[in-house]
Amino acid sequence: MTIKPFLFIALFCAALYMNSVGGEFIWDDQSFVTDNVNIRSMEDPLRFFLDNKTGATREMAKDVYRPLTALSYAIDFFLWGLNSFGYHLTNIILHSANSILVFLLLFLLCGEFFTAFFGSLLFASHPIQTEVVCWVSGRSSALFLFFYLLSFVFYIKFSKEGRRGFFILSLIFFAFSLFSKEMSVTLPLILILYDLHFQLKEKLKTKALRYIPYFALVLFYVSLRVILVKKIGQFEGWGSPYTIFLTMSNVVVDYIRVLLFPLKLCAVGYPVPIINSIKEPQAIISLLLLLTIAASLPFLYRRFKIASFSIIFFFITLLPVLNIIPIKALKADRFLYLPSIGFCLLSSYIIAAIGRKFDRLSVKKISLISAVAVFFITAYSIRTILRTEDWKSEIAISKETVRVSPQSAWALTALGANFIERDNYTEAVKPLEKAVAISGGYEMARNALGMCYLKLNKYEAAVAQFKVAVEINPHAMSSRNMLGVAYVNLKRYEEAEKQFNIVLKEDPKFLSAYLNLGRLYQIRGDYKKALKQYFKMLQNTEEIPSEAVAYIRIGDVYFEMDSRDKAKSAYLKAQKTAKGSAMLEKIIQDKLKKLLNGAEEES
Repeated sequence: MTIKPFLFIALFCAALYMNSVGGEFIWDDQSFVTDNVNIRSMEDPLRFFLDNKTGATREMAKDVYRPLTALSYAIDFFLWGLNSFGYHLTNIILHSANSILVFLLLFLLCGEFFTAFFGSLLFASHPIQTEVVCWVSGRSSALFLFFYLLSFVFYIKFSKEGRRGFFILSLIFFAFSLFSKEMSVTLPLILILYDLHFQLKEKLKTKALRYIPYFALVLFYVSLRVILVKKIGQFEGWGSPYTIFLTMSNVVVDYIRVLLFPLKLCAVGYPVPIINSIKEPQAIISLLLLLTIAASLPFLYRRFKIASFSIIFFFITLLPVLNIIPIKALKADRFLYLPSIGFCLLSSYIIAAIGRKFDRLSVKKISLISAVAVFFITAYSIRTILRTEDWKSEIAISKETVRVSPQSAWALTALGANFIERDNYTEAVKPLEKAVAISGGYEMARNALGMCYLKLNKYEAAVAQFKVAVEINPHAMSSRNMLGVAYVNLKRYEEAEKQFNIVLKEDPKFLSAYLNLGRLYQIRGDYKKALKQYFKMLQNTEEIPSEAVAYIRIGDVYFEMDSRDKAKSAYLKAQKTAKGSAMLEKIIQDKLKKLLNGAEEES
């Protein structure tokens, strides 16, 4: 095999996604990248493996453990700083590499160039992949799949050639995949699936011994994750097992639809109706379709093993996101990044089989089958290129998501949050109030709406929203912190103090709570307590801008206490740590000037 198909696939991916390199950091990118100070140093990379809180900030840190993904962001920061161009470029490179590996995998499975090449181009161009490639936070999916495919390819090479080095490499890459994202836990089952379909001559005992190290790695990773994250699921769940079974059956069928016809794509998570009864039409249709597919598998296994393998591959690789263990999304495009390989293999296999049929009938297959292949690739490519435009900015993807899913509370909240970032609070209220009306139990919507009310001086309304958000999630410290701020504006100082103290007890690194509590004590004239909070903030921050802010506040307290020398000393310390921030430097200069003018007036 020549290098030409590999180069073509790489260039094809680059052409599809070159538009995305100009995109912004969006949504979760703040937690994983822009606000995560831990990725700003390449020293002691083991910290990403030993402390899950180094991989993200605040609430996100409590749900994920993906140390290799965090390390990849640290490498990007070393190379690019916070220039989003480099992060998007890394995602494109990973997607290109994954598309090449899909080509290698399919060729090893079926031994046909056309099937493998068309399948890899289908994978590369499918619009469902845009969330993973265009969103910097999609890195975990692209990275885990890279190692997942490497591990699978080396396992196949080992099973065919018997070289132990391939087996060791497969295990190493599987470990890398696990530490990139949780979805990789399915690989041992896929290896069993492969052996059942294509390694029929080997003894069961011989094959079983090969699986033990893979399952041992899964057990090790899951145990370490539970120890560090201190929970298995991301939250309590969406309902009873019966409800989840019916709901996710409908989701799986919808995944099949969106793979076939990717016309309406919804960023990050789709609004999914919870199905509580098997009598509901959606449940009946979904279960009938899934039962039909299941019933066809024995026949396909006997006659068309590639088809059987592709279908079962799709369902096995979906298992981690079917809410057997609760996660905070019922459905998302990124969840199909790995399962879509089954769809691409099946599609290319069917088209190639039709071509072979036409060949036997003496029909010119090359032009016809090539035309069909080119049609699908072209159609998917156009849709993908158009979709990359949606992902270029937060406001663009938010508006498009609301257009596609006007009843999505998440999408409405995201749109409202974008207006908040642009200080357009009046405009933000509209989608946020709709989000709250649609899903009263959605904490993020309540938080954002409360923030709008705060900025619009509607303090009682803000308190009402933050209180509900805290009731929904008592551990959401951002909600408690803002509830305290609302209480301060209403001069309900004791209630505000209580909320800030709860936040700091739960999360001593929640820096804004120190600022808010210190400010509360300043308002009450308790300067000693105010200084105590600001000095505590200094002890708990590793961020240079935060140090500068703390020293500015300390200087303000001393200025109010008429301790001019101490105030000047604090402002000068702030000046040393604020270098690089024009805004902070200007604030400090103004305060030093005010301090000097005050001293001159006294003299």
